[in-house]
Amino acid sequence: MIELDFNNILYNVLGPSHSIGEPELNNAIKDNARICREIQDERKQGRHAFLDLPYQDVAGIISFARANAKKYENIVVLGIGGSALGARTLLEALKPPFYNLLSAKQRKGFPRLFILDNIDSAETKALLQVINPKKTLFNVVSKSGETTETIASLLVTLGVLKKQVGKNYRKNLVITTDKEKGFLRRFADKEGVQSFETQKEVQGRYAVLSSVGLLPAALIGIDIRKLLKGAAAVDNMVKTSGPQINPAYISALVNFIYDREKSKNILVVMPYSAQLKAFAEWFRQIYPESLAKRYDWDNKGVYVG
Repeated sequence: MIELDFNNILYNVLGPSHSIGEPELNNAIKDNARICREIQDERKQGRHAFLDLPYQDVAGIISFARANAKKYENIVVLGIGGSALGARTLLEALKPPFYNLLSAKQRKGFPRLFILDNIDSAETKALLQVINPKKTLFNVVSKSGETTETIASLLVTLGVLKKQVGKNYRKNLVITTDKEKGFLRRFADKEGVQSFETQKEVQGRYAVLSSVGLLPAALIGIDIRKLLKGAAAVDNMVKTSGPQINPAYISALVNFIYDREKSKNILVVMPYSAQLKAFAEWFRQIYPESLAKRYDWDNKGVYVG
């Protein structure tokens, strides 16, 4: 259970200079309640497509995972930013600490998961030296299919696979990318490599509940249907809750008031559980990338950042 407790921002705790008065907060909640309705209206127009991910059909991902997961000792995700941070969050939050150090029996036969989310040649080389590429499935992830860092990692990996696996190297690859365009799509189609599609309407930073995050999660034994069921429950709560008890709305409003009226524009996410450290890093990307914009939805210059 996750609770949102904002009592410590109120006047009786922080005093007049740094607090938000309870009447002020209550008035702001009422005055801006239209935002909740506007978001739902925008969803009907096709915006915020990531909010609809909990309701997708994941039979294809589950089928692939069941058929392939236990064939491999390792899964390696080659991605960067939104193509890696969400998957890392699922691994660290939903699997036991030090999951990759557990025995195969302790992992119930599921593979270990490694995520290479940068172009550090030393890290890449070191990983390829401590795992057996022949017993590894490399999941190459890029929404655009053109991400330079990811393609560089793929080229390095291809060199190793072709040398150690030979002409059957394709069975050690699975690609997650755009359905129609991009280098990775052309590569997958030309080489006959198994692939999964990304949704055009879902920005990379929100893609954890798409094939981007769900495929590696399913491959290490995470029940992605239960994961989506939980996400749907949260979505339903936010959609149906009144403004006074809508945690997403109140959290955003409190930070907005502090930014615009109190000149306090720093948000700290402090995960006291080590298993949520990756979540904080993922949030660190989502928050500024979502809010720092030159133009709004109507192409009006807002220069927020």
